[in-house]
Amino acid sequence: MLLSKKKKVLLHMLLEEVDEEEMIIKHILCNKTKKVHEMFRARKMEGFFNILIEKHLYRDDRKFREFFRLSWDQFNYVLNLIEDDIKMNPCNRVGEPITAAEKLAITLRFMATGESLRSLAFSFRISQSYITRILQLVFKSLSSRLTPILIPSPSKEDLLRISAEFWTRWNFPNCVGAIDGKHIRIFCPRKTGSLFFNYKDFFSIVLLAITTQRCSVARLVRFD
Repeated sequence: MLLSKKKKVLLHMLLEEVDEEEMIIKHILCNKTKKVHEMFRARKMEGFFNILIEKHLYRDDRKFREFFRLSWDQFNYVLNLIEDDIKMNPCNRVGEPITAAEKLAITLRFMATGESLRSLAFSFRISQSYITRILQLVFKSLSSRLTPILIPSPSKEDLLRISAEFWTRWNFPNCVGAIDGKHIRIFCPRKTGSLFFNYKDFFSIVLLAITTQRCSVARLVRFD
């Protein structure tokens, strides 16, 4: 009789634990499945990419360049280089993912204007948090794909040629590059205190550029 009472107590405790776990799981699931705003659901019909870019700018190369600071051919060239890195295939959760062309368009518009992420979210009908992820993804791909093409590592012959031209053009002997830096203004990163605060009284990272004898950028170095 005593054993059966103990079993009943243990069974009751186990049932309580199961109920508690089910409540926790339901709470987590409810928090994860947040309702998508109607504005973002209308991206295909009202977003910048579908209304302005695809319907108007694609047909006018001059307006396209004014909007992106790149020509239509340059846009396609960059897109072909990075498309495999930034595209997302359809799946059960995301039936119509944001295309690689739209991700590149958002990034180029941000770079061309410095437009705020909130403004881009309203224009392209994509949430601000996801635009942040898009920018990080595209910037990483642009850096890895374009740097070897636009800023290749110089060979020994290149360095000798640059050194000779520095001497003939600028009267600097044994020089293969001119270096200078600039403070790039940023928002203070979280939990960094005064680490990024500079003597000019704002937060920044230091960008160093090495130029050739023709004043073209040969290398970029960022110091956090």
